[in-house]
Amino acid sequence: MYSIALSFASCDLSPSDLGHFLDGYHQMGYPALSLKESLRIVRYCSEALDCKAFEDPYYDPSPILAQITGKGELVAQDHNLHNSLFWAQSTDQIGNLFSSETKAHDYICLLARLGNDEILHRCWPHFLKNIQPKAYQSCVAAYQVVLALVQNFQSEIAVKWLEDISQHCGDNLPFIAKFVNVRFLLDDTIVGEALPDLVRGEDYLELLEFCLDDIDRRMGIQWSPESQSHFRTALDPSESRWEAFDGQLLPKIDDKSVGSDRGGQLYAELFVHGCSKSPDTLGRIVDLLNDHDGQSQNIVTYLDYNAARLDEFRSKFESLELRWAPEHSPIEFSNPQIPGLRDSSKPMTPSALGLIRARLIIHGVPQMGIDNLHLMQLGYMDMRYGPDKPWQPSGYIVVWDRHYGELLGLHIGQNTGVIDCGPAPSDGPFGALMHLTLSANPNERTFYPSGIRTHSRNCCGPYYLDVDPSADLET
Repeated sequence: MYSIALSFASCDLSPSDLGHFLDGYHQMGYPALSLKESLRIVRYCSEALDCKAFEDPYYDPSPILAQITGKGELVAQDHNLHNSLFWAQSTDQIGNLFSSETKAHDYICLLARLGNDEILHRCWPHFLKNIQPKAYQSCVAAYQVVLALVQNFQSEIAVKWLEDISQHCGDNLPFIAKFVNVRFLLDDTIVGEALPDLVRGEDYLELLEFCLDDIDRRMGIQWSPESQSHFRTALDPSESRWEAFDGQLLPKIDDKSVGSDRGGQLYAELFVHGCSKSPDTLGRIVDLLNDHDGQSQNIVTYLDYNAARLDEFRSKFESLELRWAPEHSPIEFSNPQIPGLRDSSKPMTPSALGLIRARLIIHGVPQMGIDNLHLMQLGYMDMRYGPDKPWQPSGYIVVWDRHYGELLGLHIGQNTGVIDCGPAPSDGPFGALMHLTLSANPNERTFYPSGIRTHSRNCCGPYYLDVDPSADLET
């Protein structure tokens, strides 16, 4: 019972409740929390902290940090969560407890995000020595810790720990190119400069190939092994960023284009910059949406990754086809409740960028926190029930989750037009929310820039829609 109470207190980021239940836990003389209980508490706290920081950049984690680690000026009691967790048991066992098998990286990532140095640096050596160079999950767990440091603006420490990993793994970073968030490590100025020097052999070649493919997709070109040359994948040659290099001594680009990948450039840009905090960078995505206006792209859905629901969907809609029609901000609000978002003197306002917020409604009340969606409109979705049938509106718009980096379909009840702020219709044929991906990349799964998702989305709704205040954006 107390472990459940601790989980709820962690999810609410409530220092007072966490302290109260910790006192009760110790007064009852309970042993250390089990691994399952520890993971639940840590993951709830991590996700809540991540969402809080996204919605409130000025949030101070010091009070919750004091309750977890017993460190800092706000410590008001003898007990702390750290000493009760599975990984902090007796010293003769602690070395073996800190490994990817026990998901210790989840706790180390939380410490990094909270900005705790003392316990963080005590835990790392134990975790480091248990990294298995030939085990994918073990290496990826270590890279997740490094990512948490980068996200907490501790790039110098991140480089030092990457060096530790490389030394431990024989001067290499095994599986680094397969780490789903390697792009975010490479994009960091300090980490991106140091990382390639720590990799060698096949892993270095895979990393190089990843970087080159990423550049190609964003420039609207693709490498052909048959002709040993690049060719444009953009439908219109003017869409290719390669044109910016005209007149320079660069490899010749064939003029043939591949229509099946015409959305690939836009999709690649979303993966790289769709979660940016810069309004100007999001503005470049708006420009790409305008460039791709009228160039529809076939998509497929995984709904909410629920196998049973997906099987039912496929049995009902065996011949259903979906397509994404890129368009900047197909939906506008008739009564935006934040007038400042339409300030014409600032062209890159949330409203101008097509940013919307969807809040889960529980008992008639729009919620705040982990069930909020912070979305950028990318166009609308059409559907048809067979190749010989006409396309028709689906009532869904296509959106990009700026927090978690997901392509989603959101039920609005119409493809385009003006709507009121308020509850979205809850009668969508595929639910309130559905996961999408390009037909050209059917096996591509979601990546999480924050690395934190402990529960699946509520795809049934209902959701309350309005203009996103976008407190996370740079001013």
